[in-house]
Amino acid sequence: MKRKLAFLLAASMLLAFALPAVSFAASPGDVPVAGTAGLIGWFVDAAKVLKLRLMVSVANARIDALVRYAQSTPQNDVKWLLRQVDQIVAEVMAYADEIGATVECVYVAYEIDGQLVLIDPLRVVNVPPIGTGNEAA
Repeated sequence: MKRKLAFLLAASMLLAFALPAVSFAASPGDVPVAGTAGLIGWFVDAAKVLKLRLMVSVANARIDALVRYAQSTPQNDVKWLLRQVDQIVAEVMAYADEIGATVECVYVAYEIDGQLVLIDPLRVVNVPPIGTGNEAA
């Protein structure tokens, strides 16, 4: 008898503690998701802009290395250099268009193999404001 009473008391106490927890649970429609999603969206947009700026920096470093290589070799490799630069620029421009940013090419004259060649390092010009929804999803 004592055991049954102790078990009944423990079960009723457990039920008394668990019952209010259920009443505080929110339904899926009551959870404030918009604020959290907006904050996450802001971080995603900021990450896209940072990725673009990193891509531009890496592209400019690669272009600079290619120009130095072309200047140091005796063979005429201007066509090769221009193809490589166009490929690098195309990758960055495609990503910039994807997120709605503007990247422009500012031409710089280099002397390569006795020729004056215009090479275009990149520069980020216009980035849409972060968190406004102007970026492509």
